Amino acid sequence: MDQATQAVVDELVGNAHGNLERVQEIVVRQPDLMNAKASWNETPIEAATQMGNRPIIEFLLDHGAQIDFFTALALGRLDEVDNELKAHPDRVHERGIHDLPALYFAAIGGNLGVAERLLEAGADVNARAQAAAPIPHRLTTPNGTPAASRWRSTGPTSPRFSTDRRVSDVDANRAGHITARQRFRLLRGVGSLLLMTGIGLVIAIALGPNLLNAFGDLGIFGGLLVTIFFLLCLAMAVGGGLGVVFVLGDAVLGRVSSVTGAPTLRRVALRTNSLTRPFPSTYTYPDQYKYKVMVGDKEFDIDPMLADHLGRDTQKVRVYFAAYSGKFLSLEPLAATASGG
Repeated sequence: MDQATQAVVDELVGNAHGNLERVQEIVVRQPDLMNAKASWNETPIEAATQMGNRPIIEFLLDHGAQIDFFTALALGRLDEVDNELKAHPDRVHERGIHDLPALYFAAIGGNLGVAERLLEAGADVNARAQAAAPIPHRLTTPNGTPAASRWRSTGPTSPRFSTDRRVSDVDANRAGHITARQRFRLLRGVGSLLLMTGIGLVIAIALGPNLLNAFGDLGIFGGLLVTIFFLLCLAMAVGGGLGVVFVLGDAVLGRVSSVTGAPTLRRVALRTNSLTRPFPSTYTYPDQYKYKVMVGDKEFDIDPMLADHLGRDTQKVRVYFAAYSGKFLSLEPLAATASGG
């Protein structure tokens, strides 16, 4: 598979975690990619199954995706699950995409009957699930007790929803504050900006008073080259200085802005960005990428794990970002938040 096609597959699989509209656009345009694997070894149906996203799962199945045991669990197809367990009893202990246990897929699909069948077959309620999405509250027993509650309480959830630091980040950002940890992350970028500003400023100061002499000593062509280099260094100093001001403004004042909308994911090849060059190099690192999410009219860099976990049934998200520099701070899936309340 060539690099351009792989990029489309990665976009398809990334959006299969929650963006039905974008999945439909890609599949209609390139149906032959239905069962292709992303660069992180995941197919579209596996991505949708991981999130328990029934509309996307059903759309993919209608267009030729291959169903497996774990997708049947998420869809609550009890007869198929029962037949598979009778033929292969050990399947109850197998793990699906991202090393998720079988019981997880029944839980994420909200299927009590399938979950009970797995428990009867010996499923481990304490199986760890590092890449789990939030389990829906509708998976309950008749008396209102959450089914497989022990498994839900011990298995870590998605990084955006678990009880780790990201939840407190969202809470703080929602209140309009940047957390101390986020301030530190912003300040880490100040060093490179200061270096760029310093280099540009030193060279600009050294060349500025001698520009006229350059035309006399080097001729018109040489003088023009020196002038262009001076202007580039001056722009580097001014741009770096403004960057420092914006980042320091975010770190000191801590103002947060937000944007709401349907997320669109894309993958961009990683390029060199050396400070010794006035322009970014055209060289791209093979098989190395960064991920971006577009929400509204703004685009943000996000880590691959967040791209992989973007929203179960999430039609809209709210992204919180630093008000001055526009740096991504945290992401809140509105549909998941509403259902989890």
